[in-house]
Amino acid sequence: MQATDKETVKRADALTDWMFQDAVGVYKNSSKWACVARYFVNPVFRIVVQFRFLQWMLRHRRCRILMKWWLYRYRQRTAKLNCNLEPETEIGPGLIFPHGFPLVIHSHAKIGCRCIIHPGVQIGTTRTKEGAPIIGDNCFLGNGCHIIGNCKIGDWCFISPGAFVCKDIPSGSVVGFGLNNIISNKGKETVMLYL
Repeated sequence: MQATDKETVKRADALTDWMFQDAVGVYKNSSKWACVARYFVNPVFRIVVQFRFLQWMLRHRRCRILMKWWLYRYRQRTAKLNCNLEPETEIGPGLIFPHGFPLVIHSHAKIGCRCIIHPGVQIGTTRTKEGAPIIGDNCFLGNGCHIIGNCKIGDWCFISPGAFVCKDIPSGSVVGFGLNNIISNKGKETVMLYL
C-alpha cells in the first residue's frame, strides 16, 4: 500500500513538473503554488498550462473521455483568444508569450527551448505542404513575423517584427524586415536583451 502511495505522488509530481515546465527560468518565483496562483490570474499562462496538460494526456493515453472533454474546452478557449496552438506541436520547455495572442503555429512545427513568441506570428507550411519549420533554442520571434515552409532556424536567432522567412537561417543570426533578410550575426547578444 505504501509503495502505491509513493508511486501516485511521484506521478503527480511528474505531471505538475510537466505542466509548469514553462514557468521555470521564466518567472522569478516558479514554485508550484506560485504557478497555480498564476494559472488563475494570467490567461496566457493558463493556455500554456492547458496545452502542456493535453500533451501529457496524449502521451500517456489516460482517460480518453476526460481528454476529449479537455480538448474541446481547450479549443473553445484558444478560439476566443484567436490562438491556433495544437497539442501535437513539439515545443521545448520555457515557452514565452510575452504579449499574448493572436498567433498560428502549425501542428507539425518543432520549436526549441526558451523561445519568445510575440503576437501575430505565423509558423506554417506552404500550399504544397512540403514540411513545417524547425526552430532552434533561445529564439526571438518578433511581432507579425512569418516563418513558412520546410526551413530550419538555428539557435539564438532574432527574427525581427514583420520578417518573412522561408529558407534556412544559421545560428546566431539577426533577420530584419523583409524576405530572408539576414542583417548580422549578433543574434545571441540581441536575444539576451529579452531573456
